[in-house]
This record gives sequence, structure tokens and C-alpha cells, in this order.
Amino acid sequence: MKCCSFNVCLSRCTAILAGIFLLAGLPLLSGCTHGSSTDRAFDKLSGKFITSVSRFNKKIMLVPFINVSNHDYPQFSIVFNQNLNARLDKSCPELLYISDNEGDIPDVLASIPKLPSGNIDNLLLAQTGRQLGLNAIVIGAILNIYKEEKSSGVWLFVRVERSIYVTMNIKIYDTETGTKVLDEFFSRKTKVNKTVYDRLGAENTAPPLKIIEKALIFLAREAGEEICYQMDEQPFKTYVESIDDEKITIKAGQNAGIRNGALLSVFGAGEIINGQGGHRFYIPGQKTGAIKISGVQSNTSEGYIINGRVDENACLKPQND
Repeated sequence: MKCCSFNVCLSRCTAILAGIFLLAGLPLLSGCTHGSSTDRAFDKLSGKFITSVSRFNKKIMLVPFINVSNHDYPQFSIVFNQNLNARLDKSCPELLYISDNEGDIPDVLASIPKLPSGNIDNLLLAQTGRQLGLNAIVIGAILNIYKEEKSSGVWLFVRVERSIYVTMNIKIYDTETGTKVLDEFFSRKTKVNKTVYDRLGAENTAPPLKIIEKALIFLAREAGEEICYQMDEQPFKTYVESIDDEKITIKAGQNAGIRNGALLSVFGAGEIINGQGGHRFYIPGQKTGAIKISGVQSNTSEGYIINGRVDENACLKPQND
């Protein structure tokens, strides 16, 4: 075996150690958030997701995110909700959504409906969504704003790192079943100096608003991109609004991509079953027939039965989408 010189061996060892360090440090380069995936089809130049091919635009409702943290500043919710809407407009402009900006949030969702157990009333969310022809309902909250101090090193070389964390949760409920498509937590860590650190939680002192709002803007971007991705994964659906003799009116129109001559499969409203914690869910109904669209307006369409039957509140899905 041929031995290498000391200098050659030293350079090789240095290269190996550098490679190990780089690999170990890669996760740190991805940022300080949790919950967002960066390996999805995303065009950074346009800020948009490369979505799956679909002729139909899905519709959701954004129930205003609330602030349940220990820092009850109304502007925190406002900043987050405004930036969430802006991110959806940019990242998935084909996604239709109802938000508090338009004043279209139903009274039943003015505050998130709860069961006697304190859990969210998922069935009421699904029923409300069906009445509005929605694919899903999105709710969420700013959960906590807190500080953390860590020390590292020994003796005279002790280093103190001070950070402020902002955490939030987002849930997406499917209207066909009442189940959660998404239940995910996000957090943003910001390193701060001692003066800023001490302000958070200090009596009669306002928290560092700019730092927290900047974190909320970042989290709104992450949450918006997650909503775009999750809704792109979901199939398009809408619901029957009314049945008048042979005319079927549905809760989706031109803005959802419905066109004259479109064929939609009809599925029953589904049976309600009881789950854990007082939750109730819909079992998706069986296919009962099909309709053909004969007239389209902005938000509604009309059609007629081409086979089978159509019941009130039936779920409709496109054929061959």
C-alpha cells in the first residue's frame, strides 16, 4: 500500500471534514419555519405553483384567522389575513375564495362553531360549505408568541442566543365528508438582541410589533402556499342548489370554469356517521346519475339529467376531468 505524505493526508482529511460539515449544515440553510414543503412544483420567478391540469377552478372559504396568543393585538390578525389573501392571489390565482374582505362570511362562521366538547363542529362547517358550493373551508389561528434564550459554550466563551417565536395552526375541512384535509403547525423563529428580547412580556411595554408582524407575513406566505398545494391535490366538486322539474341548478358557474355541454357525475349527499369526540362525518354518497350543462351564469349553472337521478344537496363532479 502506498502511503501519502503528511501534507497530502492533511488536505484530504480537511476536504472530507468540510464535506461532512456541509451535509450536516444543509437543513439549517432551509430557514426557520416548519410545515412548508420546498420540494413541490413551484415557480419562484412568478411566485406560482405549477398546478395539475384541470378545467375547473375550485372554491374555498377563508374563515378569518384569529389570534389566541398571549399577545392580543388586533393588528396581528389583520396583518396575517391580508397577507394570506395576497399570497393566494399570487400563488394560485385560479383558486376562488371567499374571505372577510368581501364581507361574505356567513354569520354561522363569524366565530368558529364549536361542539359542547369544545371541538370544532366539523359537520356544521361541511354543511355550510355545501350551501355555498365550496370545495373546502379553511380556518386557523395564531397560537403563541413567545421568547426563548439558549446558552452555549463554557466559561468566558459562553454565547447567549435570544429568539422570538411565532406559531400558528391551519386546518382545511373537506365539504363532501367533513374530514380534515390538512391540520398543520407552522412556526417562525427570529433572533433578536437583549433589548428587543426583554420587551416581549415586559409589563406595560408593547411587544416588538415590527418583528412579530414580519414573522406573520412570512407565515402567511408559507400557509398560502400550503393551501394552494393542498387544494390543487383535491378534486373539483360542487353541489345541487335546486331541482325544478327537469332543470337542475348547481352552485358553480363561469368563474369556476363550467361551460355549456359539460358533463357532471352526480353523487348522493351521503350518510352521516358519528366519530370520536362528538364529531360527525359524511360517508360519500354513491353515484346516482349524470347531468349535462345547458346554461351558465357567473356563479351558477343549469343542466338536465341525462341518466339516473338527482337528489337535493347532491355532490357533482366532472366527468373525464
